[in-house]
Amino acid sequence: MAYGCEENVLEIINFLEKNGKKSIIEFGAQQYRSSKSNLLTEDNKIHLNKNEDYVRNIFRNKLIKYDSIDFDNFATIKLDLNYESIPYTKINCYDVVTNFGTSEHIINQLNIFRNIHYLCKKDGYIIMDLPIQGSFNHGFFHYNLQIFWHLSRSNNYSIESIKFNEDGAMIGLPENHKEYIGFSNFVNKIRFSNLSAYVVLKKNTNFVFLPPLDVENHVFKKIRNITLLREFLSHPIFSLQAIIRYIIQDKLKWCI
Repeated sequence: MAYGCEENVLEIINFLEKNGKKSIIEFGAQQYRSSKSNLLTEDNKIHLNKNEDYVRNIFRNKLIKYDSIDFDNFATIKLDLNYESIPYTKINCYDVVTNFGTSEHIINQLNIFRNIHYLCKKDGYIIMDLPIQGSFNHGFFHYNLQIFWHLSRSNNYSIESIKFNEDGAMIGLPENHKEYIGFSNFVNKIRFSNLSAYVVLKKNTNFVFLPPLDVENHVFKKIRNITLLREFLSHPIFSLQAIIRYIIQDKLKWCI
């Protein structure tokens, strides 16, 4: 499950309303976590379930179609993101797909970014808040900004914005990390701040997902078709639906 602070919840609601979007799916059943007091209105707060702090009721109160993906029963779509793919009836069905602190916990990065791509509609948005530094006991990954650039190049996304969130405190390595690495004066002096990147990508076409490749542009152009063929052969139903949607320009309604 993902943990969302008030600022993220409010920002997403405002983003949906400003852009006339009516559907959202989250990777991780997002829980409400207050980092500042009284940012949510009382109207929104009463729609948090009395027995849990999941934010789905806030979105539904705003008449926003809401789903979430997670491995537990709190999600509306239960998936093991290391292995499983989204239902075919959910392909290209959401205006906004969010990834707030979920993908860094998944070892199969290719699978999660493929699923994100296929959930998002043409002209929809992929919004992520992911760690790029610090947070040493949180998840498996820190993200290099290159992944957002290369995801965009491979899949015709527009990078709408990138901003950074820092908690401000300079911290050393946690004791368990020092134990793994072994003590040294250098290790003891290392200091980091916890830093995340808040990234908004716009999906401009419905087409087959292409994994990002960390190569120069001229190399990418040479091997793009080979990568496309491999993706088609490994995920034929996803790829075929993406091609159909690309041809008919999203006129066929199949979302459930």
